[in-house]
Amino acid sequence: GVNLNAAQENPGDPSCLPTIHLRDVPQDPLERIELHTTHLQNTAVSWSEQPTNDVTSLRLCVSVKDLPNDLKKYVPIYTTLLSSVACGEHALDDWHIQKETYIGGISSTVESLGTLHDQQEYDEYVGFGVHFLRRNTRPALNLLRDMLAHPRFDRENREVMWTTLASLSASFALAVKEDGHKFARLLARAPLDPQSYAAEFYGGIS
Repeated sequence: GVNLNAAQENPGDPSCLPTIHLRDVPQDPLERIELHTTHLQNTAVSWSEQPTNDVTSLRLCVSVKDLPNDLKKYVPIYTTLLSSVACGEHALDDWHIQKETYIGGISSTVESLGTLHDQQEYDEYVGFGVHFLRRNTRPALNLLRDMLAHPRFDRENREVMWTTLASLSASFALAVKEDGHKFARLLARAPLDPQSYAAEFYGGIS
């Protein structure tokens, strides 16, 4: 305890901190990053190589435009629960340990994306985003596969599902209170075109 207190009171040596100077910034024109696109089993895949200290960023987009309307209203809840429940052969505790070890976390969004030329043309999709070290590519992709293809909404996961839904409900109630103008704007814009309707349907008061 005494050593810890002395260490905390020591002002330290700021010269050991990392620094950056103007001379460290490359003077050459910015390098153009090429975006490559190919198809894998009739699915478009785009990628670009950039200096990221071996961190790979992956985003998957799954179209939900053709889902029946009576199922679409459950998409935001489904995507929220997807990363919380156990998947595949993993027990619940093991799933969270594996997730934190290899991919840190999973973000999910439900969005509508239109075109610049025709407001009637748009797509509705769920986007899943993950980050992982290059050396963890295989286990990270295996975990992502299990999450998307083998989620378990069973008795074992009932408690975590109720907890997640309660947290989601509380967050939404707080959002309506603090950002009511945003929900009003979405609702007013919804009748203008299909994309605006979809944006309000998934992210608005509806």
